[in-house]
Parts: sequence; C-alpha cells; structure tokens
Amino acid sequence: MSNYVVIAGSFPLETVFFDEDLRAPTTDEFTVAVGRQIGDKGSVKATYQWRAISGFIEDFLDDPTASGKVTVVKNGINFGTFDKTFWRNSDEPKRQYQGVVMQGNYRLRSNWSVDAHWTLQLENDGTFEGEAANQPGNPSFIGDYPEVYGGSWDRQTADGRLNDFQRHKVRTWTTYGLQLGRFGSLDSSASYRFNSAQTYSLAATGQPLSAVQLARNPGYARAAGQAQTIFFDERGSEFFDASHQVDLAFLYQIPLWKTARPWFKAEFYNVFNNQPLVLANTAVTPDPNSALDANGLRTGYIKPAAFGTARGNGDYPRATTSPAGTALYARTFLMSFGLRF
Repeated sequence: MSNYVVIAGSFPLETVFFDEDLRAPTTDEFTVAVGRQIGDKGSVKATYQWRAISGFIEDFLDDPTASGKVTVVKNGINFGTFDKTFWRNSDEPKRQYQGVVMQGNYRLRSNWSVDAHWTLQLENDGTFEGEAANQPGNPSFIGDYPEVYGGSWDRQTADGRLNDFQRHKVRTWTTYGLQLGRFGSLDSSASYRFNSAQTYSLAATGQPLSAVQLARNPGYARAAGQAQTIFFDERGSEFFDASHQVDLAFLYQIPLWKTARPWFKAEFYNVFNNQPLVLANTAVTPDPNSALDANGLRTGYIKPAAFGTARGNGDYPRATTSPAGTALYARTFLMSFGLRF
C-alpha cells in the first residue's frame, strides 16, 4: 500500500537531455594597458579590461507537449511523469564586466619602497550569478516554464549588479629596512586595505508559484511544485558596509655566530579593530498587503527582525589567518621567533 506522494525526483538518465551542438560559453575580452617608468626609482601602469559572455550553458524546461515529458518506472515502481530538461546554449543570461586596474611603485630610498594597487570596477552587471560553492554548472530560472512565467523572468532573475560587484579595492604598502651594524637589522612594513561595499538584492527565495502563474500552465507535469525567487528591485540595488584595515609587521634579527642569526617577528593585523558588516542577513518576505503585479506576485516586501544583522564571524572582514589555518576577524597580534643558520 502506498504511503507516500512523489513531489519531485531526479532521474538524469531518464529526464535530462543535451543538445548535440552544446559547447562551452564564449568569453569576448578586450584589454589595453599603458605604463611609464619614473626614472630608475619606480613605475606606474593602468590596464582597462572589458569582458562579455555569451552562449551560456542553460537548462530549459520548455516543452509542455507529450514529447517533453517522460514517465519514470524504476524497479517496478511508477514514480510518475516528469518534465524533460534540455541543456542548450543561450544568450538570454547576461554577464558584462568593465574595470580599470592601476598599479604603481616607487623607491624613496635604497631601503624604503612604496607600492599601491587600485582596482576600479566600472561595470559588473548581469542577470545570472553563475556557479556557486559546491554548485558547478548552476543554471538560472531563464528558460524554465516560459508560459507559466509569462515569457519573462524579470522578477525571478533581475538585471543589475552581480554579487561580486565592488566599486573600489585598494591596497597600499610600504617596506623599510634599517641596518644596525653589529646589533643586527630591523625590517618593517605597513599596509592599508580598503574594500568598498559589496552589493545585495532585495529578494525572497523559495516562493511558490502564484494562482495566476499556475493558471497559465499549458500541461507541464511538475510546474506546480516549482519554487521561485522574487526580486523587489533591480539586482544588487543595496550595499553592505565598506571596510578599512591597517596592518603592521616588524622583523628583527641579529648576528650571533658565523651564519647563526636569531630572529623575532611581530605582526599586528587590523590595528584599529575596524569591524563593519561586510555581509549580513538580507532575507526578506513578500508583504501580503502589497499590490499584485501581472503575474500575481506581491510587489512589496517586509524586513524581518534579523534583517541587517550578522549571521556569524564570516560577516565581518577577515583580519588574517592564524598559522593553524583558522580565520581571525578582530584585531590580532601574532608573534614568532626562530634561529637561522
């Protein structure tokens, strides 16, 4: 006697099909760079990059006819009818990037140098985030149940800034070496790191199809069980906090006997203990009292009490990594010593 109901299933050998002409996505890129030497003491360089991707590998569930469905029977058990998934290349998803990378270095003295690196993102937009951690070949909503979604996936994908958009990323550092004769040497360095705010979207995930969407189902077997993401603004419309961090390091070593040189090293990370929220809880829910759009989806949202709060240490900027491999997030002091021969 059956005591369960099949609500979903994965049978790749039965329901997944690949286009004969399926190929890897194409990336078009244009890069130009210009640089200049500053006498014999330094140099500067600027590089402009433009990239656009086409021919994404995308899944399509777009055949509601009998040829687009298959009944799965395994070990004498009829699991029901499922929609076929077709993997094809598509130019519907969008990803475009423009950025400028500026680099420079200068030697103030023979024992004192300064370096800098600045990445400026002009554009990092699209409708498709792409692969995620432990999710290779991650597809989007684009191409799925077009009749149900009204031929458009604007609320499910949204166009705008992607989640790795970051307008500015700056790194500057300086090193200084001081020779102390028979008392050894002291090497020091200081660095400054600036990361402008990353973006997030106002979106509710795991939302069921609306009555309007379900009414448009022309005959798909499993459309009713689909969950969707609903965007309430353009992708990447909101910003987390920017972060600043200053690090210092000192290395002292002294000649002891022949080539034996004891050394001592002190490292200070995130000296000013800057701990902004560079990530946070961004989950929102549809407002049941807001107006409906043409697809019967709510146009307003509610921010839960936890919205904008930290979910763990990983939502703060990392100061450094301990020698044991543990990520450290607050102001950190590391000390080490040894003997060189």
